[in-house]
Amino acid sequence: MCVETALPAENQHVEERRPLRAILPYISDYLQHIPGLTYVERVGYYRMLKEDLGIHTVRVEFKMGHLMNSDDSVNHETRQRYLDSLRAINEAGLSNPIIYLHRPSKKMEKQAKKDPGQFYQLFRKIAQETKAICQEAGVFPQYLQVMSEINTRFQTQFSLPLVVQMIDIADSVFSDHPQTKLMTTILCGEIAGDWRAYTAQLVQEARALKAVGFDHYPGSYNNPAGIPLVGKPPHEAFADITPFKWIASEKTKRDGILYGKDILIAETGVPALFKDSVIKLGENIVPLPFNEREQRYGYDIIVRELDRFLLPLEKQGSVNIFQGIGFFSAAELDPKAIGSTAPWALDATPWTLLRQQMQKLGKGNTYRWRKTPAAKRLKTLIETLIYPPKKSDSDDGNIPPESEGGQEIDGNG
Repeated sequence: MCVETALPAENQHVEERRPLRAILPYISDYLQHIPGLTYVERVGYYRMLKEDLGIHTVRVEFKMGHLMNSDDSVNHETRQRYLDSLRAINEAGLSNPIIYLHRPSKKMEKQAKKDPGQFYQLFRKIAQETKAICQEAGVFPQYLQVMSEINTRFQTQFSLPLVVQMIDIADSVFSDHPQTKLMTTILCGEIAGDWRAYTAQLVQEARALKAVGFDHYPGSYNNPAGIPLVGKPPHEAFADITPFKWIASEKTKRDGILYGKDILIAETGVPALFKDSVIKLGENIVPLPFNEREQRYGYDIIVRELDRFLLPLEKQGSVNIFQGIGFFSAAELDPKAIGSTAPWALDATPWTLLRQQMQKLGKGNTYRWRKTPAAKRLKTLIETLIYPPKKSDSDDGNIPPESEGGQEIDGNG
């Protein structure tokens, strides 16, 4: 049974409030890849994400294969869009974003295998151009993410030593901006093999790494909900945050492999393939899995289960175990416009919280979005269970200092 409403923060018993919790809520977004939007439209979009969804900032992807031309020169059209997006994020009142260097071109992938030295030179140029864009925008990222889910070949075609070298290069380029922390992400859960051992190897080899993000999709990629013969009941599948318990354990133990690192739940979310939960075929009512009602329910369960895990630990002194939580993803966009190809193009839309509605305005088209039930719900979840409002919050909304120590956590659960 889906719980439709959360207890408002002001009505919670004082002992159940979360006075020290400050998990940065952000969302993966790809509007920066869309050409033809005005600066005003970009600002309005980001302001909507802040005011309606309650998120504090966005993760902005810089596609390496789009930022650089085939002759290794800078693509100035792409550069301008990325610059405008950073400026718009700032003007909309969001905190400093996470910038995500990803999607090398096929040429870059081949070069990395045949001539790593030449590739490293090109990547340094990409990192320097990224820094120049940040300087021009007056906006430096809280985190600079290098590649994604590096323990899988679906997202990252590079070996671990190559990714480690990329992290070192980016760290050297941004060394005069210590507020920007270098990070990468790991896909966790049973679909990712021995991701724990991979995490240990990554942290040991990537000395410049200040943060590690973990991607986990309970109820979908991880433990699919409601699929015959395979899936668990939705309330069990969405509540499976087992990887987070191991991560928290390694974060809080003095000898833990993640001790002293910033830890983010870099990606989580729930897909919705269908708007409605049932359709009528003749005289029959047919249930539809992965619908928008289930998406909303899944968001509720994931966040509530995380809260249930963290609350007793916070009372015992383990504060800010996770520095951020990233929801995937914001708006439905044309896959061709954002340079997404199969199979990723087929996998993009179901995860979005804002569904596309093109409207004719004046001489051209502009994007308008319909908020899914999960989108409408997200702000309440954020303000009650993820980042409750605090009188002492600074205006910039950036992540507060981390509180180490407290109870060590058994990660075997």
